[in-house]
Amino acid sequence: MTTTPGGAELPHQSASTSAAAGVAELGLLVGPEATAGAGVSARSPWRLSVERLRHDRTAMITGGIIVLIVALAVGAPLVSMLVGHPPDTQYRDIGLTPDGLPKPPNGTFWLGTDDLGRDLMVRIAYGARISLMVSVVSTAATVLLGTLVGIAAGYYGGVVDTILSWLIDLVLSFPFLLLVIALVSITGPSLTLLVGVIALFSWSWVARVVRGQTLSLRRREFVEAALSIGASDLRIMALDILPNVLAPIIVYTSLLIPSFVVLESTLSFLGLGVPPPTPTWGGMLSDSVAYYRQAWWYVVFPGVALLTTTLAFNLFGDSIRDAFDPGADRIRRR
Repeated sequence: MTTTPGGAELPHQSASTSAAAGVAELGLLVGPEATAGAGVSARSPWRLSVERLRHDRTAMITGGIIVLIVALAVGAPLVSMLVGHPPDTQYRDIGLTPDGLPKPPNGTFWLGTDDLGRDLMVRIAYGARISLMVSVVSTAATVLLGTLVGIAAGYYGGVVDTILSWLIDLVLSFPFLLLVIALVSITGPSLTLLVGVIALFSWSWVARVVRGQTLSLRRREFVEAALSIGASDLRIMALDILPNVLAPIIVYTSLLIPSFVVLESTLSFLGLGVPPPTPTWGGMLSDSVAYYRQAWWYVVFPGVALLTTTLAFNLFGDSIRDAFDPGADRIRRR
């Protein structure tokens, strides 16, 4: 017990307890006691990135637009049932003017018709299916192949890295559009060919990014520790290196999807994509060129759908990049 100048007795405290209390008052105490007292919980980099993304207004708005576009693509048959117009049915009697031109938006065809009297709104909804399917499947194949090659090249190094780097440079040197034209002229346009060609000649960009990240990780302490306890190369690449390169992979994936949407539309516009009568936004724009003076809706509505989709995905990809790498955003603003 300790006696105060006024004669009151206080409980005795050890020196260590007094010191800890003083440090806690200053906010310098670390450990379970401080965490419990202050109510602070540790947050992983992934959680911090998700929270930054959740508080990003642009990400929330563009994410909502993307959800609506996906819902339109998935619900394309419902749109067709709602208006009672299949996507490939030609209504030449009610869908064309007496001069054989497309009809403008009206109560029967809400977004007008195309040059064959087909419902433009229904075809735009089905075109969203094609664009999203091609872009998502191509992106998945591109990221998977590029990640495998990039991690293998960066981890093994030496001869393996040299050979795979040559392969990456070789793929990057191919004239993509000329190769697509040659393949289409031999086999004919098809959805499978389109997805395969896009994935086959786009993975090299992902592989180059992943290889650079892996080169910086393979000499880190946790990789050396895994090697010292006898972990296999496959386990190290899958459990130690891959989780640490996921952030740039996710960012790159979010930016690949709009690029492939535009690429699919470009190839369809040139007649190298999905063959008709399958509706595609690029094919609609190609067919509308001859009617842009008489049928403005034929050009505007597919173009707005394509512009909205690519813009939403691009802005959402920028938000993902800022969320996972906030330092890069500060550097760009300087």
